[in-house]
Amino acid sequence: METEKKILIVEDDQDFALMTRECLRAKKYKANVVNSRKEAIEFFKKETHQIALIDIFLGKENGFELINSFKELYPKVLCVMMTAYPKKEFAISSLEKGVYDILFKPFDPLELLSVVERCVEKINLEIANEQLENGVDDSHSLAGLKEVLQVGNLASINDENQRGLILKKIDDLLSQYKKRRKDLYLSKLELTNREKEILLLIVDGGHPNDIADKLFISKFTVKNHLQAIYKKLNVSSRLEIVKLLENV
Repeated sequence: METEKKILIVEDDQDFALMTRECLRAKKYKANVVNSRKEAIEFFKKETHQIALIDIFLGKENGFELINSFKELYPKVLCVMMTAYPKKEFAISSLEKGVYDILFKPFDPLELLSVVERCVEKINLEIANEQLENGVDDSHSLAGLKEVLQVGNLASINDENQRGLILKKIDDLLSQYKKRRKDLYLSKLELTNREKEILLLIVDGGHPNDIADKLFISKFTVKNHLQAIYKKLNVSSRLEIVKLLENV
């Protein structure tokens, strides 16, 4: 999974734009500056960015026009509107038009970085979801995503509930991913459906006697199935089965 996130600053106030760029670069983000809608579109043709910070007024142009263009040409780009007009009606209108978040000028560096980090978290979650949907075999990426959110970006979120929801989402994604890997692994084994059923119950901590009661079969039948499973998986105990499935 790509860790570097590219940010395009679309701002006609050159001094303010450069100050914003340097603040982001100080935190190791790759940030670039353009001064108009036309420049922004041309820049994206050469190098796609994941996040765009857009001033509401770009000379005689309207920043919403650029957002509309991005929604058509680059729908995955997260657009953050920058404005000096902190009105509730404006904020609601902006969100309805596809703005992901809003920065009210003058904003301080911590506020800027907090908004950008929220964008990064959303992008990472979408990447993880796409990996799951596409069946991408990249467990290191998903585990790395959880580590990044736990150690890095989440540290800037003061709301415990919000942090908890994000981590729960990541745990759910990892669980789904592991289940998909396990199902794929089992589909490749030459086990009968009953053997797969017993194997999964063993992995969940079931004792052979309990498995017999659960499946309404005799303990002798469970034992015979276990021997067949041991032979097919080249293991000699229930503990080895659990370890084998944990490493899938």
